[in-house]
Amino acid sequence: MPIFFAVSIILCIMLSIKLYSAKNHQDKISAKIRDRESKSFNIKSKDISLLPYISLQEILPKKLSDDPYLNDLQNKLIQLSEKKILNLTGYTNTDLRYMYGTNNLTFLMECDSNFYRLCVLIHKIGEYLYEKGDINEVKRLYEFAICNKVDISDIYLTLSKIYLLEEDKKSLSSLIKSATSLNSLTKQKVLSDIKLLEKGI
Repeated sequence: MPIFFAVSIILCIMLSIKLYSAKNHQDKISAKIRDRESKSFNIKSKDISLLPYISLQEILPKKLSDDPYLNDLQNKLIQLSEKKILNLTGYTNTDLRYMYGTNNLTFLMECDSNFYRLCVLIHKIGEYLYEKGDINEVKRLYEFAICNKVDISDIYLTLSKIYLLEEDKKSLSSLIKSATSLNSLTKQKVLSDIKLLEKGI
């Protein structure tokens, strides 16, 4: 009994030390994050005129559709093309303040919000056209999306289906490479889904 009691005491001490060490480590990380965030508010504004703003000219419809639903989406795309768009996926507000200055944050957040709207619009238009059988237009829209690192998994899967059916191994390989370079939480899911799709077909 004394030996069991001694072992229990030792284990409790070791556990306490481990918990204290983990908490101390976490406290240091939290302090660094707070310090970095605090300092970011003092970063001076930088020139953002040459950032990789996304132009929508190549995917704007040459002619508006007579289909009411598609027409509405096309008009929204045209309206969005007049705004500044940036893909800032993966960056926090603190990151953006450090990179471009506090005074630019609101504008950059608007650009990122416009990118989100673009992702949704391209997906909706492509999804509708896919159902209608307009595969070439779907490819044009979705390939543009991939080039600009849109991370909607369904866009990757739809393109994968098209490339597999067309036996376009080169384009599929390029698509997988693009998915690998994604800077978002959906990357692994996209890659996993494409592999499953390849096995299924």
